[in-house]
Amino acid sequence: METTALRNNFALRKVANRYPLRRHITAFFATLLVIAMLALGAFAAWQIFALLALPDDQKELGVNRIIWMLVIVSALLLLMSIFAVWELARRLSKPLRSLADEAQSIRDFDFSNGVAVNTGIEEVDELSIIMNEMKTTIRRFLEIGSSLTAERDLHSLLNRILREMVDVSRAVGGVIYLLEEDGSALRFETGRNAEGQTFEAMDEDYATRVPLEIRNSIISDAAMRRKIEDRRVRTDEIKSVDRAIATKLNVKGQHVELIAVPLLSPRGEALGVVMLVHEADGKAESETASGHLLSLIKAIAGSAAIALENQQLMLAQKNLMDSLIKLVASAIDRKSPHTGGHCTRVPALAKMLAEAAVKQNYGPFANFRLSDQEWEALELASWLHDCGKVTTPEYVVDKATKLETLYNRIHEIRTRFEVVKRENEITMLRGFLKGGSSLREVERQIAEFNAVIDQEYAIVAEANIGGEGMPPEIFERVKEIAQARTWTRTLDDRIGISHEEMTRLKAQPPKPLPVLEHVIDDKPEHVVIREERDQMPADNAWGFKLRVPSHKFNLGELHNLSIQRGTLTDEERYIINDHIVQTIIMLESLPFPRHLRNVPEIAGGHHERMDGNGYPRRLMGKDMSVLARIMAIADVFEALTAGDRPYKKAKPLSEAIKIMGAFKRNGHLDPDLLDLFLESNVWMDYSYRFLNPEQMDEPDIRTALSIRPASEPIGPRAGNMGAETPRRIA
Repeated sequence: METTALRNNFALRKVANRYPLRRHITAFFATLLVIAMLALGAFAAWQIFALLALPDDQKELGVNRIIWMLVIVSALLLLMSIFAVWELARRLSKPLRSLADEAQSIRDFDFSNGVAVNTGIEEVDELSIIMNEMKTTIRRFLEIGSSLTAERDLHSLLNRILREMVDVSRAVGGVIYLLEEDGSALRFETGRNAEGQTFEAMDEDYATRVPLEIRNSIISDAAMRRKIEDRRVRTDEIKSVDRAIATKLNVKGQHVELIAVPLLSPRGEALGVVMLVHEADGKAESETASGHLLSLIKAIAGSAAIALENQQLMLAQKNLMDSLIKLVASAIDRKSPHTGGHCTRVPALAKMLAEAAVKQNYGPFANFRLSDQEWEALELASWLHDCGKVTTPEYVVDKATKLETLYNRIHEIRTRFEVVKRENEITMLRGFLKGGSSLREVERQIAEFNAVIDQEYAIVAEANIGGEGMPPEIFERVKEIAQARTWTRTLDDRIGISHEEMTRLKAQPPKPLPVLEHVIDDKPEHVVIREERDQMPADNAWGFKLRVPSHKFNLGELHNLSIQRGTLTDEERYIINDHIVQTIIMLESLPFPRHLRNVPEIAGGHHERMDGNGYPRRLMGKDMSVLARIMAIADVFEALTAGDRPYKKAKPLSEAIKIMGAFKRNGHLDPDLLDLFLESNVWMDYSYRFLNPEQMDEPDIRTALSIRPASEPIGPRAGNMGAETPRRIA
């Protein structure tokens, strides 16, 4: 370590003239005493000789003068002693002042400058060395702690922990084992050998997983005892697991020192073990690591354990959140057997298209990159993009025919046609009994009438099937049949019904029985009024721009049979589309962390169009992030090729790609992303994974690529996701 080097260099420079402070003081005052005695002795001898030379009558005066001279000399010697003591104190106080300033710098966490004191006084110089060592140790410890807490990836964190502990302890190398979830064994995670190379696997299986109950290794002992194990052994006497580790670390000495440091959480629970290996040749037989080194290693291990536990907790929370999100998506898929894999397939397709955009090094996406956090946001958004479907009634999602609600009402209409046939037969037979036509003629007329009814019912039944488009003449014929055919109701229709239905019926006065009714009818009670709580204000907080139907439901039979495309009325289409409204409301109400705050925008944009005619916000393409536009393509292609929709057959690739090309032309989809989708063969990779073999025909990719949008470009698309559009913050 750099502190050891400092100590060694200083010792080499100072060893010739370093003495204890007491020796310096003793020598100083002894020197002063000798000088004073010599000075006084010399002066006294000189004055005595001078006194002896004086006449007798002047000797008394000479004695007085000698006394005064001795006083003056003593005073001068005292002043010189005071000055010498002051100089000594000054020399001592200067380095002590420097050391005090250094201590204050350490207190203020200022490690920018070091102090090198050279006084020749052993205690002061030793204090200087220790202060520098302390300063370096604290700085290094803080740097290690900061670097460990800065790591966001568990694997990188483990490598950083191992590298720091190997460097601090000057070990040949080391390994890290983490405790398994059930706490029964330690599993190898990473290692660092004598050449500084990292390895991710052990050569022997028994060294990859070490059960705690098998006490054949210093690492299992450290984990069980929860304290540092420090042993010096001969290389040929190492136990099996420890031998495998030493071999993997390329230890070549005859003696090794093994230090196993448990990683303990603040609660004292073992998280894992770091094993450090030193070559011990040249040390005494019983010599092991010094106490201060073990203390430093233990302190670093404590910081490492806290960082490790934080990472494990964050990873566990992320896994829990991912599992809950997938649980919600799975529940949505299971809610309707007809969309069973939608919430699974869309994330896969969105990820494939995003990967293709990241890999492209030319064109509109040459500079497009995604960080780990943006990948996480895309994954969460793709899994949650239809979470609002939990609020959508199942019978609307699963509506396979036009007359279907909680059941297919074609059965009710068919029963009415049967009643019409029976009423006609009864009328004809009554006429026969009154002496009308012959029985044969009556039977012929009944058969002819029944054949007409059968044909009319077949037309109605055919109109009940949703499709790409119903010819207008078919519906005109249905209206004629509805007007022409009636049946007689003789039972009260206001008993045995729900309170809600009774409320709607009370708006109309009851008709006296029996009453004649049409076989297909739009009745006032078929209309469900949209109440205030079901309204979406134009100035809503989410920026939704919706065309809200005046009615919540319209169950009119003729109204439903008039649907030109598909099976949904405008009211039911609004309910289906409302799932994306609920998705946005739900997601924007969640307290996403900062790096995931764009999840609602990504998830909530897959029904928007590049020309601003989508829903629910009618955003233009330039107002959407790249990931939101990727979601739109993934959702459309999955819907076109899905084989689990109740209202349509799965389209083959050729037809799906043709429709996607038309969507590019009319401003529905991002043209650049769709071209990337086709050129990178994302469609092909997805098809091999999720489509049925009968759908795998030859699409006309060249024609789809040649189509250009009819409208203006949607705006800039190069660069990172975050640089193109502002993040929506819930």
